Amino acid sequence: MSNAIIDTGYVNSVCRFRTTDNTVISTGRIIEIDDKYVVLRNIPELRYVIPYNKRVKLTILNDKLGYKTVIATVYASTTKILKLYDIKEVDDFERREYYRINVSLKGDVLPLNSAGQAQKENGNRKIEVRIENISLSGVLFTGPCPLDINDMLSIDIHTPHGTLNFEAVVRRVVKSQNIKEDPHFGCEFMPYPDKVEDTLWKYMMQKELEDIRRARGEWYADEQ
Repeated sequence: MSNAIIDTGYVNSVCRFRTTDNTVISTGRIIEIDDKYVVLRNIPELRYVIPYNKRVKLTILNDKLGYKTVIATVYASTTKILKLYDIKEVDDFERREYYRINVSLKGDVLPLNSAGQAQKENGNRKIEVRIENISLSGVLFTGPCPLDINDMLSIDIHTPHGTLNFEAVVRRVVKSQNIKEDPHFGCEFMPYPDKVEDTLWKYMMQKELEDIRRARGEWYADEQ
């Protein structure tokens, strides 16, 4: 018999699956793993059937074996069951790009000049921002920042595990049609210490688990 495509110890693990552009589809629990397929039970049940051959991103949470992120293809789908094949594990480099979570965190931004120093016109005044999503490679935030594409900045992100500081470069700016609303800034982190990455990853995994438990709890409450 061929080896299982991922460790069978992940059976009964809770998981969350998303589209490849990071839109959450649902949460579930793994009920079967063999040499070709991974089968999930959807919690809550889906309102629609996911199309055959659709690529999805699956995050599996398991305290004993560790957290795992894979990219998979839908083989079969009902509102209750999702069967996946063509499972590909996400390596450390890809994990930075694929794994992103929505958050609501406070942050402080300090615009920098090309030498990595605070801009003279702003002094050392930090600007309060709201963090909306984050990955190991970057962050999306909104706030009244005088920033444009390719501008440098320093950002403090206040998490339950402490404040994490990053230097980053603006890669995308999205301005609202409502002039009263602050723009959104998509930023790429500059290289940062492994210790900071470990803390950020720990926070992201705990946040993911909390979101899954909350979603399952709301579903069970609705079923009563």
